[in-house]
Amino acid sequence: MTSTRLLRLARVEQWWKPKATNLLVVVYAAILFAELHPGRAVTLLVLSFVTILGIASFGHVLNDWSDIEADQAAGKSNRLAKLSGMERSILLAATLAVGLLPWLVLPKNALSLWLLLVEFALFAFYSLPPIRIKERYVLAAVTDGLYACAVPAMLATHTVLLGAGASASMPLYLALFVWQLGLGTRHSHTHLAMARQHDLASGTQTLATARGNRHIHALIRWRVLPAELAGLFAFFLVLAEQHWVLPVVVAMTLAILSSVDTLVMLMRRYPWTTYSFEHSHLDRLYQVFLPGILLFFLVVDDWRYVAIAVLHAVPVAIRRSPLLRPETHTTAAEPPQVPAAVTADRRGPCIAVANINKSKYTETFVDEMVSRLSFDVRYIYGGELPTFDHDDRHFFTNGGGLAALIRLIEVGLRLDEHTFLRRSIVRYLQANDVRLVLAEFGPTGVQMLPVTRALGIPLIVYFHGYDAFHRETVAQNLAGYRDVFREAERIIGVSEAMLRRLESLGAPADKLNHL
Repeated sequence: MTSTRLLRLARVEQWWKPKATNLLVVVYAAILFAELHPGRAVTLLVLSFVTILGIASFGHVLNDWSDIEADQAAGKSNRLAKLSGMERSILLAATLAVGLLPWLVLPKNALSLWLLLVEFALFAFYSLPPIRIKERYVLAAVTDGLYACAVPAMLATHTVLLGAGASASMPLYLALFVWQLGLGTRHSHTHLAMARQHDLASGTQTLATARGNRHIHALIRWRVLPAELAGLFAFFLVLAEQHWVLPVVVAMTLAILSSVDTLVMLMRRYPWTTYSFEHSHLDRLYQVFLPGILLFFLVVDDWRYVAIAVLHAVPVAIRRSPLLRPETHTTAAEPPQVPAAVTADRRGPCIAVANINKSKYTETFVDEMVSRLSFDVRYIYGGELPTFDHDDRHFFTNGGGLAALIRLIEVGLRLDEHTFLRRSIVRYLQANDVRLVLAEFGPTGVQMLPVTRALGIPLIVYFHGYDAFHRETVAQNLAGYRDVFREAERIIGVSEAMLRRLESLGAPADKLNHL
């Protein structure tokens, strides 16, 4: 078994950026706080790379092993499924060895050993029967937050303080724990929401399958995210003992990252308490900007810390290595989610109808259908990804200058085209408490899928003709169609022939409806 295959089996490419990069930020902050000698810091950092890689890989291998049967039931790929029991055992032992060997050298005391013990106990309790906390709703997200972020962050900080001979700082530990538990719990809730379809198909009990993604969305917005933000700023206020300007720089960076969204929110009068499963300025701050900010302050303190900046390039190279790109292969179509019935027997809940046009003379059938819907409808339009809301207001502004500026910012930040447009649509739908999106025509469904995914609300896609039969249109959208077929609640067609065509393209038969 090659080292590259080991890294892939441990899913390093999936967890290194969101988890390990965040943990390195904690290590850099602890080095800055403890004023650890540069030479000692480099040694500790190298060992930290190794133990982070080993311990996190161990947790993912253990979790994947315990999920083999559930993943097979859901039609979800599992990288350990094709391995024999002996090969899985060797892989698990290898990751455990990589994670523990650095502790023969790393500074430690009784608290260090207890934290390590808690970390591995949480791995086992989370994944393995009969306890299997991952199926115990809120406790699952908190446990995930503990072992993925809070406990490793406490252990890393404690190790740095031991290495520097510095005394423990209870305010630092407390703020760090709240911050990292909030971060880890938010990521865990988001993962549950994104995995809801697989868990429904496999019969796995989670908070998302029991209460729905809207519940998770509200939980993050009103409880988890405020705790995470409070812990983050409390942590950097403690660091201000050495560098008073540091929390100012962090706050300004977050403000700059949020500036476009803030401007749109002010102009459109969106509520401030919005959230999207698919993006977070906080995560961009953690993964891209905070490492650079902390490394800058370290180098300003002592130029010899530049060695840490060089070492920081190692995890970046690991993350970007072509050896860790997901393997591309074709698999059988996944069994579809068994969705809850969508009823329209009462007026009240708000839904959005998304269409390329509004009141087009060749689309009277759309207007007639919308008039018959027993819902409070918000009609959004102006392209495959809508640009105008129900009141004919542009999702940015009716002038073109802001849209051009926003596109320049997207290019400068290397963001996907229409990133900020999608965010504005997300906020609009959330502000109107939209419960479901009905997309008219397949390409509109493709464009609206990231929006509904970000909000955790269902999507229904209505195919009308060219979107199912026009060869060029189908070829351009086929990959997106397959995502829609997998994730949409329902697929509607206007004839039995169209339903057969959609099924041949990959739409699950039990999601297809003839209207």
